[in-house]
Amino acid sequence: MNNVNVGALNNSKNAIEKNPEMGFKKWKTSINWLDGLVCQLNSRSFQTTNSDVGQALGGTDSAPTPIEHLLNAAGSCFTTTFQMLASQENIKVYDFSLEVESDFSAVPFLGINDDYAGIYNTVFKVDVHANASDERIIEIAKLAFSRSPVVDSLKFQPELIIN
Repeated sequence: MNNVNVGALNNSKNAIEKNPEMGFKKWKTSINWLDGLVCQLNSRSFQTTNSDVGQALGGTDSAPTPIEHLLNAAGSCFTTTFQMLASQENIKVYDFSLEVESDFSAVPFLGINDDYAGIYNTVFKVDVHANASDERIIEIAKLAFSRSPVVDSLKFQPELIIN
C-alpha cells in the first residue's frame, strides 16, 4: 500500500515485540568543515550534502541552513511515520504535502544575550488526500506526530563531548 513494504514493517514490529532489544539502533553521521560556514554532511554511503548559513550571518547561502535541515528531517520523519500508519490500515494516500515552519532568533546565536537559542513556534501544515474520512486522517496525523522519532527528539538536549 502506497509503496510501503507493509509485510517487512509488520515482520519488524512482531520481532521487536518479542525481543525489544532489537528495536534499538545507533545512528551515526559525520560532518566535515569545508570552508567559511559550509559543512559537508555525510550519512552512511549516501551522497553528501552541504549546509551553510545566509550572508547576513557570515555564510555564502550556498546550501540549506542547519535549521532547514532540521525542519526537513522532522518533516520527512513525520511524513514517513504517517505513510507507515496509513499503509498499515490499507488507506490509499493519493496526495500528501507538508510545510514545516519555525521561528529563530539570531540574538542568542550571535551572543547578544543568553536566551533560548533553538527554534520555536514550529508548525506542521499538512494536506492529505486519501480514501479515508477527514476524522481518520486527523487521528493518523496526530498519532504520526506523537510517534515520529525526529519530531519527538526536538524535546531533548543532546550531550556534548569534546575530544
